[in-house]
Amino acid sequence: AGCLLIVKNYTGDRLNFGLAAEKARALGLAVETVIVGDDIALPAAPRPRGVAGTLLVHKVAGHLARAGASLAAVKAAAERVARSTVSIGVSLSSCTIPGQPADNRIAAGEVELGLGIHGEPGARVMPLAPVRELAATMVGLLEQALGHADPAPLAVLVNDLGGVPPIELAIACQAVLTAAQVHPVRLVFGPARLMTSLDMKGFSVSALPLRDPEIEAALCS
Repeated sequence: AGCLLIVKNYTGDRLNFGLAAEKARALGLAVETVIVGDDIALPAAPRPRGVAGTLLVHKVAGHLARAGASLAAVKAAAERVARSTVSIGVSLSSCTIPGQPADNRIAAGEVELGLGIHGEPGARVMPLAPVRELAATMVGLLEQALGHADPAPLAVLVNDLGGVPPIELAIACQAVLTAAQVHPVRLVFGPARLMTSLDMKGFSVSALPLRDPEIEAALCS
């Protein structure tokens, strides 16, 4: 039926996948592209980064493709999810990129809000606080980005960025679910290592409003 490229919104990714798509189309292949920019850490960014919310796009697109939907229908659903999903992360450390020295910019007793999945700088560095307070800050930013006018129920994805022990991630997940006030949580994915940044000692939360029965059914498949 064709090929759908789901691309996180980074310059290198857009450039390389874009060139690949052009080459494939020149060969007569059916190729479409969906760009995901779910990160809300830098609200003024002209091109928000693609982070763990991309997994929700993959899930919906994969379900429809497996069900035999057309390339156009798969792309349309993927775009609806990409437009609606918001994500934010927090970490005690950056990640170790192979072949490069470790980035130790986050000091002891601090956390950084909104790092990129490759260790790109986030929105701000904050004093380390109990996880319930960190979760409340993250959920508050997510709910602000979603808006309060239509408090639709949410699908929430709680993602270990690579270096959090499972028991601590479970505590973080509980804190996130407890902090949700405006939008009720209907579906929870995780907590688990779903999109890691190697050894980054942090976690991210992604939220998708469930306004579309087709999208919800795809997520539950």
